[in-house]
Amino acid sequence: MSENKFNGMGKIYSKYRPAYSFNFIDYLFTNVGISQSSIIADIGSGTGILTKQLLEKGSKVYGIEPNADMRVIAETNLKNFSKFTSVNGSAENTTIYDNSIDSIIRKSIEDVKAYFSSVQAHIIVIMPEDSNEVLKEEDYAANCALIQNFQLAAWERGLGVFWKGDAYLSSQEFREGIGVKKDEKVVAILHVGYPYIISKAHPRTPIAEKVKLINNDNLK
Repeated sequence: MSENKFNGMGKIYSKYRPAYSFNFIDYLFTNVGISQSSIIADIGSGTGILTKQLLEKGSKVYGIEPNADMRVIAETNLKNFSKFTSVNGSAENTTIYDNSIDSIIRKSIEDVKAYFSSVQAHIIVIMPEDSNEVLKEEDYAANCALIQNFQLAAWERGLGVFWKGDAYLSSQEFREGIGVKKDEKVVAILHVGYPYIISKAHPRTPIAEKVKLINNDNLK
């Protein structure tokens, strides 16, 4: 495992990597045997996205992460959790004592492969990158609008669409692997399929908090 693989990408990863579903977290605590009294090692904890969800359940969590950039962001984001311990370590060398952990969560390449294999279809949205910055931003906004419309149309037909913008989409290895050209941008990857579980809708932000009305008085 290369500890430098995500150098300089911590902020992007933290901002755009979505949290794990509530159903998955509940599954860990109801079916796997994890509880509030568990001591958990989250190996490859990154910026602490899963770690935070486990801490919110009341468990004590060791976030084991070899990349300094990712680890520092996790330490900042989770500084108010007294049951969080940040560890500079890896799956091969966790640096924690034997028999000190109840449960180990390791997000390995096999887990990623299994996840992608379980999804019925993947759609990768790619756009040409205009040399004009204004046009490039307009093209990106148009692609995002297209994705949202696709999501709504798919849901009308009973299909779930999970819009992801993970950091790996901009990695050279991934781009070369799917044949993205130098003057193209990977906008998103859409995971499409018939949902096994439909999560409850999250509370919506009131429209008044998102919209600012500008009248003639504001322009004077």
